[in-house]
Amino acid sequence: MSEEMHGAVFGGPLERLRQAARIDLPRLVDEYAQIRNACETTSSYDDRLDRPGYFGPPAFQSSWTRLRDIVWTAAGETSDNLWELSQGLEAALNRFLHEDDIAAREMDEIRDRLQGDRSPGNDEWTVGHDSGEYPR
Repeated sequence: MSEEMHGAVFGGPLERLRQAARIDLPRLVDEYAQIRNACETTSSYDDRLDRPGYFGPPAFQSSWTRLRDIVWTAAGETSDNLWELSQGLEAALNRFLHEDDIAAREMDEIRDRLQGDRSPGNDEWTVGHDSGEYPR
């Protein structure tokens, strides 16, 4: 994107950002939510690890539950952050498109006002551009 983009060429990347905000990021949110939900945190699951003859010394249970809690917390926070990112990205795109439409209308009004009656004497607008008619 080193060259200036506008019009239909610029619309492609904007639509790709909208797709990221509405589809891609929410899918990631769901993936992290599933990871978090898969980390069972009830005491019944913790009690299963409290069998020294099968799992080894009790330190294993403590280490495992701490690790599981870290993964559970990280997956939940990541899911929340990705959701906020998707909402913020869509809001920013909507704001940009709204302000871009307003700016385009204002520029059209200014051009029409400066162009005046489109007389051939208004060389500022007609020289080098066919008959001076601008597409709408």
